[in-house]
Amino acid sequence: MSAPTVVAVLDKLEAKGMAARYRSTVDRRVVHVRLTDAGRQALQTSPGLLGDGFLAALAELPHSERLAMAEAVERLAVLMQPREAQASLKPHYQAVRLS
Repeated sequence: MSAPTVVAVLDKLEAKGMAARYRSTVDRRVVHVRLTDAGRQALQTSPGLLGDGFLAALAELPHSERLAMAEAVERLAVLMQPREAQASLKPHYQAVRLS
């Protein structure tokens, strides 16, 4: 995931009280993230998203296919962001308007 996508996801988790960010005491450039009690509860009570064997099957795919899927998911995440957020991204991540 790109840095802007990670920040957007963390912003949403923080707004819902599911996660908290804090700066490293060793390196101020580093930001740590932890689940809050509410985040842990939501994780424990949520149904599993991946069926049995999914990760094993994914691992068996060629690296090039896994990379292509990861890039496609990242692109979809960018497309779901508001236009204002997309404007700050590198040109190859900006959304293309489909007519």
